[in-house]
Amino acid sequence: MNLIELSIFTPVKNRVLLIEWIEIDSPTGTFYVGYDHAALVSLVTHKAPISFKEPGKDAEIYETSNGIFYVSKNKATLLCS
Repeated sequence: MNLIELSIFTPVKNRVLLIEWIEIDSPTGTFYVGYDHAALVSLVTHKAPISFKEPGKDAEIYETSNGIFYVSKNKATLLCS
């Protein structure tokens, strides 16, 4: 299975997960990131849900106040408050 490493950094905790996909709402629209996605940097829409799926689990929804999302070479980073 091809997976993406997702790192979520907040002021109070950090998480590193292996995921199948992630869906992000940005000011320019919603986008879906899967394995081998092109490099991308985007703002995350304020208070918008972020969905992602770990193998063998149901999709999880994460909400952030403000954020920046970056993906390159199957490593994704979400910096948020």
